[in-house]
Amino acid sequence: MPDEIVERKNADLTKCPEKIAHKAKHVSIGDMHGNAMKLIYTLIEEGVLEIDPQAYTTLWNIYIKDVEGITKKDIADFKNIIANAKVNKLPAVTIIGDELADRGNNDYFTLLVLAKLKKSNCDVDILLSNHSRDFIANYDEKEFTPNTAISPRQTVSLRNMYFLIKTGVIEEEEVRDIVLKNYIPMVKAINYTLREDGGITIFTHAPVGLETIEGLANVLGIEYHDETRKDLIKTIELINSRVKEKLFNKELAKNIEYDSRFVADDGLVSPELPFYRLIWNRILYMATIIPKGKFPVKFVHGHVGVVPNLSEYHTNLDNDFGKAYYLTKTDSFAVRHFTRHSNETTEQQEKSAPYNLDG
Repeated sequence: MPDEIVERKNADLTKCPEKIAHKAKHVSIGDMHGNAMKLIYTLIEEGVLEIDPQAYTTLWNIYIKDVEGITKKDIADFKNIIANAKVNKLPAVTIIGDELADRGNNDYFTLLVLAKLKKSNCDVDILLSNHSRDFIANYDEKEFTPNTAISPRQTVSLRNMYFLIKTGVIEEEEVRDIVLKNYIPMVKAINYTLREDGGITIFTHAPVGLETIEGLANVLGIEYHDETRKDLIKTIELINSRVKEKLFNKELAKNIEYDSRFVADDGLVSPELPFYRLIWNRILYMATIIPKGKFPVKFVHGHVGVVPNLSEYHTNLDNDFGKAYYLTKTDSFAVRHFTRHSNETTEQQEKSAPYNLDG
């Protein structure tokens, strides 16, 4: 099957969705906006999670509570439902980012879902983003705080998790354990899938081109090559490996502390600042699209809001579904809800059933 955008016309976060009938090997999901229920809802649609409608309603009612009203029983009920949910390992999933420290209600709930996926050995990758960078920076400190580089009204999910920690409803040690053992292993700077036509699809949070991958390679001391698809894959995997080291060593967030001077009024971030460009860029000026090897490359991203695709090579998955309490249905405020489906293979799938990478 060719890659396609699969849109849901009657999506409603307040109700348990039905599973979509599809045979895609890979699904990519746009900006999560820190909304654990958007994550759960979409995973049910895609057939990754199985949760019955009554249990979903319980999750929803807990999720929408004011944080001051959340009890230890609520936490236990939420954890129990997620722990007992059935998980299917196909399709593979790429989350475009903004899953934490965003406008949603609580990062703790999102972490519980991500931990369930990791413990179930699902093929799930999460892309480093501007909002998750704030969460990671907080995690890197001795204890969580409500302090973020992004404005407080746009990082509610982190501050609400902090409230639960400080009031003793949840334990910070548990949160840190989930982050270390389950969340960080899923995070990548760049993801890719392989197409049967010899091409590659590259996933990043913000819209970029190959120039940003080359820039990341340069600052990380890696030789950049894109003469063949195999060369580009090797470069991306080395970048992700170095980024993972920095995450585990609590060095990454300090390397990309937010400074508004680095982001132009039109949203442009210079390729000379590749980490900033990776998570903050909004326009494609100075983007390199064609590799030296001339093989086909497509790019998938989010971050830019609800705007048309920025080029014929780029697909924007950002949408407003679940971005605010009043954006829970697709029949209001021009809200759209969609994901990208393809039969492209991930790194993990490739290792179990490899294509020829020499092209």
